Amino acid sequence: MRLFRNPQYSATSAPLKVLLLFRQSSSSFTAYPWALAQSGKLLVDTVARYDHVIKHSAWSNEHYAFEDDENCITILKGRLATQEYAALYCMGAPALDILLEHRGDPILRPYLPYSHESEMFEISEDKQLFQEWCHSLDIPIPQSCYAQSASKLFLRSDGFRYPSVLKFSKGYGGQEVFVVHSKQEIEDTLAAHPPSAETSLILQDYIDGVVGTTLFVVNKGKIYGCFSLEKVRRLCEGLGPTVACRFIDSQELSQFAAKIAMKSLVSGITGFDWVQSREGQYYVIDPHLGRGLPM
Repeated sequence: MRLFRNPQYSATSAPLKVLLLFRQSSSSFTAYPWALAQSGKLLVDTVARYDHVIKHSAWSNEHYAFEDDENCITILKGRLATQEYAALYCMGAPALDILLEHRGDPILRPYLPYSHESEMFEISEDKQLFQEWCHSLDIPIPQSCYAQSASKLFLRSDGFRYPSVLKFSKGYGGQEVFVVHSKQEIEDTLAAHPPSAETSLILQDYIDGVVGTTLFVVNKGKIYGCFSLEKVRRLCEGLGPTVACRFIDSQELSQFAAKIAMKSLVSGITGFDWVQSREGQYYVIDPHLGRGLPM
């Protein structure tokens, strides 16, 4: 598998190297060096906090440790400035966050998941924008309504069935995702977990079915590999990160991935979450665009 994310990187360069950035995420993210390097066709270097478990990976060619976020960017820029790397892969949302905070830097710019001015930066970080974008592409999403306050949410959700899923437009890892059974429970939840001013509220139809993730490797919209996982066990009372999963084969999910890749022109290891109804219909629910996700 050859992914030449950096246009200045020569296809004749040997060996082909990629750089993985870790910040907080661990769990199955630690399998990525093995997944990429075990074929012998790639060398995988890693950048992570000094106490991150990935430093012990036998599949990491070179490991670079940082002390804090400022030191992280210094080390990251130093490595990428060598132009040794065909691609930079962010392992989880925290790693992507720090890259996006510095996306105007000319050294980092060639390694961003989208072109510098792409609208996808905002869409991929906001669940409401992502759902609306998917809907515009005729990709199925659960029935949802959006609002900036509880009072407006109640007005717009009249007739919604309960239980429903209440979530904030920003957040990851099962944070700010709640199953609610009444309007009173929505009020109680928002009182206990007040959203920030820049976050909108999403009330989403609760679909009682299989939940999973589709992961794909892509370069400027061209997919090089794609697979889907059913989440068998998850943290946060079933709403958070995956701890056990099984592979599934779905042509429909692969078609969703191809459409998302083509329309976003994303590059990297990336994907999305989905839920399957008891009738067999798949619905895309949350983005993981521009960043790796648990396998």
